[in-house]
This record gives sequence, C-alpha cells and structure tokens, in this order.
Amino acid sequence: MIKVLLNSRSAPAATSLAARKPRGLAAIIPWEGFTDSLSDLVTHGGIPETAFFPWWMSGEKSASPADDGGPYFISERPTVEPGPFAALVGLSLGLTPDRAVFPVPEVDYSAIDVPALICGSWSAQGLHSRGAFNGFARIKSKNKHLYTHGRHEWTVSNGVDALEAQRAFYNRYLKDDDIAISPVRLEVRRTLEEYDVRLEDSFPPKSAVLTSFFLDTSAQTLTTTAPSSVHSSSYNSTSPDDRLLFRHTFKQDTEISGPMALRCFMRADAGFDIDLFVGIRKLNSIGQEVPFWTRLSRHGIVTRGWLRASRRPDPDAVGESLVPLARYDHEQPVRINEVIEMNVEILPSSTFFERESTLVLELRGRDITELANFQHHRIFNAGNHTVFSGSEYLSRLLVPVITE
Repeated sequence: MIKVLLNSRSAPAATSLAARKPRGLAAIIPWEGFTDSLSDLVTHGGIPETAFFPWWMSGEKSASPADDGGPYFISERPTVEPGPFAALVGLSLGLTPDRAVFPVPEVDYSAIDVPALICGSWSAQGLHSRGAFNGFARIKSKNKHLYTHGRHEWTVSNGVDALEAQRAFYNRYLKDDDIAISPVRLEVRRTLEEYDVRLEDSFPPKSAVLTSFFLDTSAQTLTTTAPSSVHSSSYNSTSPDDRLLFRHTFKQDTEISGPMALRCFMRADAGFDIDLFVGIRKLNSIGQEVPFWTRLSRHGIVTRGWLRASRRPDPDAVGESLVPLARYDHEQPVRINEVIEMNVEILPSSTFFERESTLVLELRGRDITELANFQHHRIFNAGNHTVFSGSEYLSRLLVPVITE
C-alpha cells in the first residue's frame, strides 16, 4: 500500500483530514496553526482581535517586515466570500463572540492516531501558539512529536534545523528508517537570540512543578507565601499608560516551561465589563528588560493572556487548571463594585530566569504590545479596575517551575 504524508502549513486542514482516517495516510505535519479559530485567533479570552483577520482576508497585497529589518512576509489574499471565514471576520469587527451565532467546525482530535509532527512557537502569540500546543495535547496518536521555538516564526520554519526535523520524521514514518525521534524538542529562551535546546518526553516537562506566586498589592510583589490581610490596588482601565506591575526576583536559576494561569480577584468601579490584558516580562539582574520575539517584532514579552469578565469561566469548574477557558456559550454579568474572580489562561512558553533576574506580571486595560496586525480595539473598559490580594482574595499566578 502506498503511504501518504500530509505536510500542511494549514494545521486545521491536516488535522481535519487525519480525523477522517483516509486510506493510505501514514503521518501528518500540521506545522503551525490553530485548533479553534474562535478562541485561538479571532477572539482572545472573549475579546475580539480586530486587526489580523480583516487584514488576512482583505485581498490587499501586504508586506510585513520584522521591525528591525528582518525577512518580509508578503501575501496576496482573495476577497472575502460569504461563509464561515466571512462570519469570523464580522465577529472580529464587533459582532457577539457566541458559538451559537458563529459555529466553528470541530475536529475530533481523539480520532487522530497517525504519527504527527507539530511546531509550537512561543513567539506566535495570539496567532499559532495556543492552537499548536492545544493540538499536540489533544491528538491521541502514540507517536506525536513537538518541535518548539521562540524566534522569528518564518525564519525558523524555513530554516535548516526545522527542515531536517521534518526530513527525519518523513524517513521514520514513510520509509521505516530506524531513526529515534524524541517526543519533544524543547527550546528554552534566555534572551532574544540566546536559547538552549534539550529533548523531553512530554510538554510541559514532567520535572515542572506547579507553583503559586501570590499577588501582594500592598508591596506590588509576587511571593510564594500568601498575604494574610486584604489589600487592593487600582489602575485606570482606559489609560494608555496606567498598569499594575508585580515582581518576583529569583534567588536561584529557574526555568519556566509550560502554560501559566492567573487567578485574580477584581472589581470594576464603573462600566459593565472588564477587559483584562495580562503580560509576563523578564528583567535581568540590573533591572533591564529582556525582549523576546512576538509575531514579527523584536520587542515582545515572555508571554501573555486576555480575558473579558463577562466571558469568564466558572471558578468551580476551573480548579487548578492551567487552561481556564473563556466561555462563548453565555455571558456572566459584571456589576459595579462587585468583586469577581478572573481566571486567565496565559499562553505556553519556555524561558530561563537566571539567579537575580526578575519575573514581572503586568495587568492593564489595553494591549501590552500593539502591532500593525495584532490589536484589540473593541474594548469595554471604563473607570478604574481594582485588584485585591490577601485573606479571602488569594490572587495568584500559577507557574510551572523547574529549578534543577
């Protein structure tokens, strides 16, 4: 029987075909993509992304360089035709993010049993990152492999190392060559261009220990000991500059590999909703920010997350999950001056924090880094947002930590 391998830069096309189990399909390479266009791409935590999808489907020829003169990504897209993609464009421009209104085709990932090689990028935040790692976790194949990186997306994808990884995968599963392929190639970032690579059996690595860093609003710090008394701190949710920053300086070399999650108790002092933007930054030992690739920019952060309060998940259903999913089947009311629990999914990453370097948690009411094709302009914020910590308000950042 002829063996077929499907290599696609459109991950949904590869996975949806594999789930149907066509005759002769021996393996798939859904290199980078998304598993759920509604939550991976078009809305982030229930907040519509208003720039990328209209640009992608606009029909205009676009050139998007890396902002310091890196490679160009040039595309020419067809005009939008009626159908699912047109509906998603409309959603990103402001229509209700509701699955009943905009059903997104589901792929049965449990049905995918052929070998798979997936690329997951720390840098494709708000585009390919979430879907790639979610797809890797959900595919039931016994021979699934994850190739991770945190650099310029297109340069890495077309680079020698990535192509060699795909060649080895071809040879192993189409030609039956006796080649050992690790389940996970883990790229751990130190700086913009410095990183370490090691092989792992799983992602997150089994050695990662889920650790709570509690917010202390009185000292603006993150601590492994929960504050005993209640304090609060506020930021102006409509200001382009106002934000809250919480810091933790590491006393030993520490690696953070995997998704994070934020459990945060908040109150809206005005308005009818809260759009929360969450960022994780790294400072070196002398307090200088360490930038990382984000999309095509050299001036990004470690990772990020988002959540619209009216789409917040039910706290009782979240538990200690690192992937608290925003809800698209109904809205929860947000009442002025009512303290609510926000459970925010923070995208997977792998970053090394040297001794005396600092992790910074940033909370604000608008995009932390705004790029030409990555923006959220339909924001429902008004007035001040207040964050509570201590006692019955144990706001905390859940972090997968490796120290040895």
